[in-house]
Amino acid sequence: MNPQNTETVELLSEVFGLSEDQFFNECLKLFLDKKLRAIGMELLTLKMKYKIESIKDFEILIQSGKIDKDSSIKEFKYYFLLSKQREFVVKYLEALDNT
Repeated sequence: MNPQNTETVELLSEVFGLSEDQFFNECLKLFLDKKLRAIGMELLTLKMKYKIESIKDFEILIQSGKIDKDSSIKEFKYYFLLSKQREFVVKYLEALDNT
């Protein structure tokens, strides 16, 4: 961390009566919450487009031929990635809440 950021963290921690660890945890929670909302919006967009609730529903649509595999595989992979990212962020937020 550059010296200016270090000074800022020290000052804000002092002003708000937090340790630097508490300050970083609060910042991390805000960052992860923002990411979780963005991931949620992307997932919602795909859910609405394909009228699905889960990755399993997406697989069923592809396997049944209701949607074209070639044209939807990129979005299927993206949905899967977003789902995994969501799980990761939720896990870390829960861990931070327990500290």
